Amino acid sequence: MKYNIIGGISQQHYHTIPQDIDVIKTSPVRDEIFQYLAHIGYEKFPEFIADVLVKTDGHKLIDITDGQGDEKRDVFTEKDAKKYLIQCKHTINYKAKSNGDDLDVLFSACMRKNCSFGLFVTNSDLTPQAKRYVHDDEYIRGFKGNREDFPEIDYWNGHHIWNKISTNSDILNKWFGGLGQVHGIRNFKFDLIFQKFPYSPQMESKSFDELVKLFSSKKWIAEVEKGLIYEADVNKDYKVVIKRWFQFPESLKINYVPPTEDINFFNRPYYSFSIEVIVKSDVNKFSSVTIRDQIAKFFGDNLLPKADEKSWWQIIATPQKSFIYLHDIGEPREVELAEANTYLKTIDHKCLEEIGYCLPNNKKFKAINLGHNDDDLEWIDVESNTKITLMFEQKIHPIEAYNHQIHQYNKISNIKNYMFKVVQNVDNRMMMAIRKLLHPEWVAFYSENSELFWAYSPETDKSLIEKHENKIKSLSLQILNVREEDTAKILGNVINDLNPPLWMTNSSLSSLSVPILLDKRTFWLSNNIEIKKTFSPEVIGDLFAYKFSYEKKHGFDNLGGDESKTINPHEFRENLFDFYTIRGNRMLDIATFKNPITINIRFKENKLEPANQLCEFYLSEFEKAFNEILDILDKHI
Repeated sequence: MKYNIIGGISQQHYHTIPQDIDVIKTSPVRDEIFQYLAHIGYEKFPEFIADVLVKTDGHKLIDITDGQGDEKRDVFTEKDAKKYLIQCKHTINYKAKSNGDDLDVLFSACMRKNCSFGLFVTNSDLTPQAKRYVHDDEYIRGFKGNREDFPEIDYWNGHHIWNKISTNSDILNKWFGGLGQVHGIRNFKFDLIFQKFPYSPQMESKSFDELVKLFSSKKWIAEVEKGLIYEADVNKDYKVVIKRWFQFPESLKINYVPPTEDINFFNRPYYSFSIEVIVKSDVNKFSSVTIRDQIAKFFGDNLLPKADEKSWWQIIATPQKSFIYLHDIGEPREVELAEANTYLKTIDHKCLEEIGYCLPNNKKFKAINLGHNDDDLEWIDVESNTKITLMFEQKIHPIEAYNHQIHQYNKISNIKNYMFKVVQNVDNRMMMAIRKLLHPEWVAFYSENSELFWAYSPETDKSLIEKHENKIKSLSLQILNVREEDTAKILGNVINDLNPPLWMTNSSLSSLSVPILLDKRTFWLSNNIEIKKTFSPEVIGDLFAYKFSYEKKHGFDNLGGDESKTINPHEFRENLFDFYTIRGNRMLDIATFKNPITINIRFKENKLEPANQLCEFYLSEFEKAFNEILDILDKHI
């Protein structure tokens, strides 16, 4: 007998196994940056920061004084006739994070000392709450008066500091004498992989051959060795040599999971162009990252054929590497100059960075959590305070799918002593209705014999059990107890039938895989409404009718075409907020369980436009629906 687990509310955590750190990295990873700065020492840290301000930001040093608190000192500078107060906090424990208390002290000090700007500098990092204290202007909330009357507060963490000094040879030589420095890296390589989406393995070879054929029609490409090596005239500052090559996914150094059923994708080669860059000797300073971006976008704009309305091109640029000889140890090394990056091109747009195309990045939308580990992909529309969450469907890596299946096995093993209940003779529609009425943390199973089982801990509060079971009984269903000997049989069948998951919905930047499937994005918009009075049954009924009408207009009929069907009043609230099902290309969910109530609309339309454009469009429609719901509430409350 087959059993399927019917999910309630659960949170799955996915991670990518980090790559090995090379012997030498000219672009330090996060922990390495913080370790470098921790070695400076707290006595010298204020002097170091003063040097950075003077040599990178054009400040004039006024004084360095003792400040409040342990391991904190103040730096006073001047720039453009305005006074700056910089509070320094150095710590050997570079993984520790400063909270908002330090920023409160800095703000007060700026007010007392009549400084226009306050800068908090730490070699470690700040908590997310402390960063919001700055980004959201929390430090002046509650103060009345003009914004210009108050000092402006900002912060630098270890990453900010490194970005300031990474190209400043004066500071590197003075403060990092033991840091190995390599000069004259003018030759470096990376690969470009071009793929057309929606993806088809059969089209990969054909697409690559078509690109090679296009070489002969481009005046900026010259053939050096027939069918193998070419030169491209991209920029006067460097020479570009192209070779037909191949790459394996493990060499891409990105979280790459193609949307195919082939679980052996990581064992087969992908067609690529190996790009060698030779920077001319008369170019004094250059950025290998900028050059890589220029080349990838140039190829995307000038080589790739135009996509149609339902397809797009993706370009993967592998990490840039250079071969050097280290005289001190007498050995050659291959160093990695920059991490991999991805780009895309649609029918209406030039070649752009993939992540930039897929995230809203204009001033109208303010990111909430970007910049932290496990970043949630959430933004706020500044004008309406509507929250926008991006949700990406992506294929699960086979290793992660295996880990998920082991997690499910353990979960089933842990519930073997739970209390099991069952209702019989339920169809698919009734099955989903019951699942909504059950407590979301209870585990439910649906058998091929139209039986719905659920399980909960023996320690579950009896009043909670009674509350949920009464809702089910109101549907004229009989709830039966499951015998202990049958429980073991049921769980055994579930384990035998449990298949590994293939897809996941992801809303975290740190676990986002590429390629990003533009046609599988969901935009979730939400906002709150304060309610002054208790909800009446009439209000719930009108909201219910609005939800059904709205979703029917956008491709989903909650009644399945049968207008005579009725919904039990006990199901109203659960059906109003049915966030765990996918239905149509517009899904309206209204959470009325507490005040304020929340209006949610998920937009899932398979559109390929950039996130900025879609956010603007969906925001306009959301506000229209939001105002119509307000009218319904105003009529009753």
